[in-house]
Amino acid sequence: MDIVEVRRFLRSIRTLPRHPNDREAVRAALQEHKTAAIQRGDQTSAKEIWCFEEILAIQSYYLDAFTKLKGGQYYDAWTVLEQIEVALSSLDRHLRDHVDQYALEFIRTHCEGFQSLFPYRLFLSTEFIHKELKCNICNATIAIRNPCGHKVGEIYNGEQCIRIIVDLELLGASLVTTPRHKYAVVSGSGDLRVRDTHDYSLVRSVIAELPTPFHAWSCSWTTRRAPHSAFGEIGRNDPCPCGSGKKYKTCCLRESGVLRPHCDFWLGDPATSDAKLGPLG
Repeated sequence: MDIVEVRRFLRSIRTLPRHPNDREAVRAALQEHKTAAIQRGDQTSAKEIWCFEEILAIQSYYLDAFTKLKGGQYYDAWTVLEQIEVALSSLDRHLRDHVDQYALEFIRTHCEGFQSLFPYRLFLSTEFIHKELKCNICNATIAIRNPCGHKVGEIYNGEQCIRIIVDLELLGASLVTTPRHKYAVVSGSGDLRVRDTHDYSLVRSVIAELPTPFHAWSCSWTTRRAPHSAFGEIGRNDPCPCGSGKKYKTCCLRESGVLRPHCDFWLGDPATSDAKLGPLG
């Protein structure tokens, strides 16, 4: 498979169903082309092939996340959506698919949309000191006075330069709402793959309406007043269910209802007349 065929394969992701074996064949072909480029000292071609490898990985992640969402594997899908986010961030500095010929912008938009529907609110953020770092390109130990010359994020011999943590000292951990690592979900039910008590009704409602991974949809978040009858177990002196931190009696109990997040979603392009509008919460 030559590079022209690879491009054609990557561009057809939205229109032609692909078996995992097809993606593996493309991945193997790219590795062969990259090895040949490195052997002849062609860094430009090696970098271009790395970009194609990342595009293939992002597309594969998205198909995998969609399958997991359809199968009710919500936390597993969440971790794959984070992989998409990280991979897109790495690729953006080298290639931005402005015309969306590889469906990257579609994937970016819908990845963010799916993430916005998840009920996760608290995450664990660790603090540590890097005691020893190595460069993955040259394997040199990195120090302030001993840089190796390779820049993090740049592509060398078809590989992205990163720093490998060899030794570290853990300083502490914090609970945060805007995590750097989204996989570190804090859950009172323990391991989310074993026992999960989160409410995934929003995710489930949207994914049930999508016949294919590349069926367009969007959502918007507002707030609405929910009837007090829905919160009969909440006492006057308990924290208000709106999440303000105030007592119920001094907050929403004075109003016509409890102020709660509300989501509307459009199945299809909301700019067209055939878009379907549905309330989700």
